[in-house]
Amino acid sequence: MKDYNKINNLDSLEKEIHLLDLESKLIEEKLNRNINHLQKNGLSMTLNSIFCNEGKAKDQGKGFWESFFRTKGFNDTVHRFSETIVEKAAGTFADIAEKFLHKKER
Repeated sequence: MKDYNKINNLDSLEKEIHLLDLESKLIEEKLNRNINHLQKNGLSMTLNSIFCNEGKAKDQGKGFWESFFRTKGFNDTVHRFSETIVEKAAGTFADIAEKFLHKKER
């Protein structure tokens, strides 16, 4: 805390007001810099906080996404999804080939 007992006349009061104004401007500038930094980096900082702290990921060798992609449930889902896509593509290809061959026979 500042010692406000030094203020004993109008000049010292005005000097203290001026110093407090300067201090408030410095604090305001610092706050604006911090807000700008947060606006630029807030999303990446949030994602790093939630999913994968880079320091921990380097030490442990894996982060959230790497662990997620290695789970059995995720891999089973991808496998089922890819099988479905292949089956539908093969069926569509067979239909196109059949239509093409029938047109040639006519």
